Amino acid sequence: MKKSDQFTPTSEVKPLPQDSQYLLRSNNEIVFLLKALAKKHAAISAYYTSNNDFATTALLDVDTGTNRIYLDLSPSQSANLALQSSGQVLCVTVHDKVKVQFDLPGLQLTTLDGREAFVAPIPDKLLKLQRRNYYRLSVPYNQTLKCTIPLPDQMPVEVEIMDISLGGIGIIGYTPEIPLEPGMVYEHCSLNLPGFGTIITSLQIRNSFDFTLRSGVHTRRSGCTFLDLSPQTEALIQRYILEQERKYRSKLMDLE
Repeated sequence: MKKSDQFTPTSEVKPLPQDSQYLLRSNNEIVFLLKALAKKHAAISAYYTSNNDFATTALLDVDTGTNRIYLDLSPSQSANLALQSSGQVLCVTVHDKVKVQFDLPGLQLTTLDGREAFVAPIPDKLLKLQRRNYYRLSVPYNQTLKCTIPLPDQMPVEVEIMDISLGGIGIIGYTPEIPLEPGMVYEHCSLNLPGFGTIITSLQIRNSFDFTLRSGVHTRRSGCTFLDLSPQTEALIQRYILEQERKYRSKLMDLE
């Protein structure tokens, strides 16, 4: 493979390390995890350039007999062409709220069960990060994310989201009279991600403390954990985070 074909992404999406305690090399472990992802057709962000351009696809099947994995085509035809022409594709997905990442040496077009699909060899190593390694995105300054939390025997409270990850959110902008205390669980909370949709989930408050804004206004801030996210919701949050990162990097490049 030519050096120019190698994928060298920046920021939070990085090449697989050569040595890491989270790097799986056992074929049995890798196949087991990939089959679990294929069973739920896990959404995958497939990066194909050093500028962190990516396409959204899904893992369809794992064939140990031929040592191949099959991925769905992207809705974008231009992205499909880019994936086929790329010498290396970096795949990022989520399994049980844990980030999973692996490299594929390019994708070839084939058919699976009568439909077009991509095929590639089963990767010989795979990175599976622990939960504490979630990447937490600070909400861009030009966006306002809101979360509506239903309260028992009270009107729902709307709070501002300061940061978001696959594990949870940080919220701010409510008064001490609002009973958001550590350990409490709130169901049917609503989060709107502009351009991606609305998430309905349960939140558990992990910590709460007083906070003073630069303006001098006193408020409260809390860290919250998502409970029992569906694979579809995890994929939506992942796509939102990756898209914000892509926009941020694009702006930095424009300033250079």
